[in-house]
Amino acid sequence: MLSLISALAIICSCATAMVHIDFVRFEYDVVKLSPDRYGMSDQQRREWAEMAARFLRQGDNMSGLAALTYSDGTTAFSLREREHLQDTFMLSKFVRIIAFSCGLIVFASVFFGIAARSFGFLSRALSAGALIAGGMALCLALIVPFGFKLIFVAFHSIFFKGASWVFYDTDTLLRLFPLRFWRDAFLAYFSLVLSSGVVIFLAGWLSGGKYRSDHSP
Repeated sequence: MLSLISALAIICSCATAMVHIDFVRFEYDVVKLSPDRYGMSDQQRREWAEMAARFLRQGDNMSGLAALTYSDGTTAFSLREREHLQDTFMLSKFVRIIAFSCGLIVFASVFFGIAARSFGFLSRALSAGALIAGGMALCLALIVPFGFKLIFVAFHSIFFKGASWVFYDTDTLLRLFPLRFWRDAFLAYFSLVLSSGVVIFLAGWLSGGKYRSDHSP
């Protein structure tokens, strides 16, 4: 059970780390997303994308997003887009709760396990959890270059109802966050989970090896 909880802690903690304005800045400043096909300037796109990312992190600026308009007076974010942003914020909030809860359980287990000198059990459980999370991330990361749309559709079909997440190319959300952005985000997320899993697996394996050598006859 502890191995599954530790795997969930890794998966959810990395997802929480990805919901950050710095990744938006990285995509716009370093990766350089393709220019908007409908004439929005790069500066405006970045500003609005940062506002949307900040909302997904904090959930306290929907009125500001609702007030945004294009030069012709058209509302930037339609009601449907704002509802999707709200749904996404609630999902990210739920993931943060899971990450915190699982992390707390893992921390408590490590604390009491060390106190009880259950080093072998701890190393095996943490290593197994890291292997589960890292293995899942590696498999999905290998699929992204060839079947990203499959993963993208499956993810949204699982976590969002109906077609509430489907938008036109002319909708602001897709103009700010095109598929290239999400492809990079999924790859970055899987890489983060994989690297975290490798570090934790090695830590658990090395600590378990030290315990075994210290208690070998």
